[in-house]
Amino acid sequence: QIADAHAAGIKVITCNTGVPGDVSGVQDAEVSFDYALVGRLIADWFIMDSKGKGKALLVSSNDVPASPTQANATLAEVKKLCPGCDIEVKDVQIPQWETSIPTLFQSTINTQPDRTYLLPIYDGQSLPGLGAIRTAGAGGKVKVGTFNATPGIVQSLNDPKSGLKLDVGGNN
Repeated sequence: QIADAHAAGIKVITCNTGVPGDVSGVQDAEVSFDYALVGRLIADWFIMDSKGKGKALLVSSNDVPASPTQANATLAEVKKLCPGCDIEVKDVQIPQWETSIPTLFQSTINTQPDRTYLLPIYDGQSLPGLGAIRTAGAGGKVKVGTFNATPGIVQSLNDPKSGLKLDVGGNN
């Protein structure tokens, strides 16, 4: 489609694929959040907050084009800066967020009690997970870090029962 547009003299600008300025898809320009930076910021918070000894669950959503960029940046930053940290990755596709993420969070809390950092990539993943944390009474035990800072979830930063401790805001 890009080649067809170019053949017709049309410039192609893509957006939110993960890396600002990345034109590897032969488009003319890319406008995006810097998802790699977001991933590194979440990793840096996790490393600092856990004093370099944390165990985390990173929840990706590989059906979203920018997710691998963010998840891979988080993993690379943890590997580079925190050899004592342990990070496990689970992929949950958008249609399963509402049903699978609460179960995943509850299961992690119950079966891996030392995995106290839950890092869903997006706020939309976090909301159903925060409910599971409240239900389990684990808000004082687990810490959630995520991205988007949408109004509905930012309020949870003030709720100690939610577990939400970090939400990197995007310039929406």
